[in-house]
Amino acid sequence: MSLSRGFLERCAAETGFRAASLEQVVRLGELLDRAWSAVAPLLRLTPAEAAYVTAAQEGDLRLDLLFPADAGEARRLGEHPALQWKIQNARQHAARPRQGGG
Repeated sequence: MSLSRGFLERCAAETGFRAASLEQVVRLGELLDRAWSAVAPLLRLTPAEAAYVTAAQEGDLRLDLLFPADAGEARRLGEHPALQWKIQNARQHAARPRQGGG
């Protein structure tokens, strides 16, 4: 998004912000857009990875989804203290009563 200096100055007059500050925000937004377009392909999960994340958030450690051909690796990772803590934490979170209107 490329905005003209005149547009930024009009926005500055309407909002009370300095045009230079608004220009920096616009440039930051452009930078973030470029960064996300570069990173987004790395963040796309396979169906098995998405199922693993969903299960983990519910407190179910399903490493078989990530390592279907290597039960030994899944078992070893399942013993890792950080993963055990994450699953315990997710179970406790899931067990909490929900707040709000449901």
